[in-house]
Amino acid sequence: MFVGVTASTPSATAHNPAEYAVKLDEFAKAQAAEHGFTASAVPVVSHDPTTDVDDALLKATKDTGADLVVMASHLPNVLDYIWPSNGGKIAEHAKCSVFVVRG
Repeated sequence: MFVGVTASTPSATAHNPAEYAVKLDEFAKAQAAEHGFTASAVPVVSHDPTTDVDDALLKATKDTGADLVVMASHLPNVLDYIWPSNGGKIAEHAKCSVFVVRG
């Protein structure tokens, strides 16, 4: 299952949440076909993904009953001492296993 968080306003990815949902579903299907597994897409709409992404993803782990989260992260820098990274917050608060991939 692929979960993505978007705003209701237009972005570089999609003009609206419905378009985002279609693109996320296409991405999930393409990944499933390429790597030989079954996948679905769960779009989550947030009023401000910049500030709400952690909470939206944590809620999605509960709502979907996820037993594993795999997410990308960045190389740590000085700001991570002030504001925690998304991956760090998810790993700290999720009730399931979290695999954070740097890359």
